[in-house]
Amino acid sequence: MLDYSTPLSIAPGEVALMELPFSEVNMCMGVAGREMRVRLLVGETRDGRLTYAAQLLREDGSNYSAPITIGEAGIFQTGSYEFGYHFHYYPPASEVIASR
Repeated sequence: MLDYSTPLSIAPGEVALMELPFSEVNMCMGVAGREMRVRLLVGETRDGRLTYAAQLLREDGSNYSAPITIGEAGIFQTGSYEFGYHFHYYPPASEVIASR
């Protein structure tokens, strides 16, 4: 079970490996539940406000699709300029059986 009291941190420009949530966008793109690398992007509106998006990356580091919202990627804002996410590791069945 995920421990939501201790999120992993990610800063704009950084790339993190995360398990994508089962959001509508991820379901349509066929990536829900997959482990993918995600880059946190930052932009600025004409009036100077910062905006954030998530860029899904292929194994070779190229863009998978157009950027999606941080919420669709499972990234949440923990402070003014701080962001977090949760990664859940599902061990292979062989590891689960061996640990019994």
